[in-house]
Amino acid sequence: MTDLSLLDDPASVSRLCDDIARAGLFALDTEFVSERTYHPQLGLVQVATAERIVAIDPLAVPDLSALWRLVADPTVTTVVHAGEQETRFCLAAAGALPGALFDVQLAAGLLGERYPLSYANLVERVVRARPRQGQARTDWLRRPLADAQLSYALEDVRYLIPLWERLRERLARLKRDGWLTEETERRLAAVQKDLSAPRWERVGGSQGFGRRALAVVREIGEWRETTAQSRDLPRGWVLPDHLITAIAQALPRAPEDLRRLRGTERIRARDVEALLAAVERALRLPESELPARRRPGRPPPQSRMLGLLLEAVLESLCAERQVDAGLVGSAHALRDLVAWRLADAKTEAMPSLLQGWRAELCGDLLEKTLSGGVALRVRDAAAEDPLAVEPWPLAGGGREAQRSGMQAEA
Repeated sequence: MTDLSLLDDPASVSRLCDDIARAGLFALDTEFVSERTYHPQLGLVQVATAERIVAIDPLAVPDLSALWRLVADPTVTTVVHAGEQETRFCLAAAGALPGALFDVQLAAGLLGERYPLSYANLVERVVRARPRQGQARTDWLRRPLADAQLSYALEDVRYLIPLWERLRERLARLKRDGWLTEETERRLAAVQKDLSAPRWERVGGSQGFGRRALAVVREIGEWRETTAQSRDLPRGWVLPDHLITAIAQALPRAPEDLRRLRGTERIRARDVEALLAAVERALRLPESELPARRRPGRPPPQSRMLGLLLEAVLESLCAERQVDAGLVGSAHALRDLVAWRLADAKTEAMPSLLQGWRAELCGDLLEKTLSGGVALRVRDAAAEDPLAVEPWPLAGGGREAQRSGMQAEA
């Protein structure tokens, strides 16, 4: 792998795509700039195959749909590290999710490495090499690229296929390759759902708002989305979240009312008119057309204590099974499990910890813990895994036995 060239013509890119299609395997990374525009701007695409490492200049070859169709092809394995942005590029360019994605960061977490682990640290731990660093703040849209910048970018794919080889073998040996497939599909679906969800629902600071205020957030949020797209600007440059929520609370009806809010001095006069029109639309909506209030569920009073117990049990199990506990379930996921378990009517969807590979790994143990069937004690305070999770004799003996069993022995 000695060809460190920059491909800047369609014919060279086409030949590369033919090589990838024949091989059925390649590594991919991208460099992009997202601070100044509505969509991230692709500045460089790095590709590694078994024979070569190259970069593609998307400013010289803007139509890379053939490459993204290969990413979407289920017969071609695409190896990435933390590939969410590559997934988004693929959806935009090919209209489809990646077909056979292998994310080495995710695979490593399923094998006991810390998640998320940086590319450089993962290469050091698994391949025993050290990638070159030092160009993280490069403006990838500026030309020409210096040799140091190009070399740095190519390092990001140099070790991806060796990582794929080692991690794939370890996953197969532990029968966790199915875990990776399931988790990859879940994350790809989450990206697709995120792209299709109304952006106004993610305006920060609107939790607990009444329905009328939420209608204002919706009207202004939709205006901001359309405006940001038409001006090709980041949403926050058009109007930051905190001003959307401030307007929704103040309900200004005239320009002078809006200008009394801090931070509105930079809003253009024509945008002031648009914002006031959005407020008026929201205020005139009938009750039947107002968005539903988003009431955060109040957790049971014991959920924090039980969540901490489950967290300790999960950490101990994951240390023993060599899986990163943070990848398996966050503190929020554990509290969701507690709330679902204590609910009289299971109206919510089954918690993620009781589904798929997570259920296989820890579902039964967590359920037993909540039923009083598990005791937790300190086995060796100086050990890397200091806890012992053991069966509790009173399991299944009724509510009193369950309460007695829900204890930590030291």
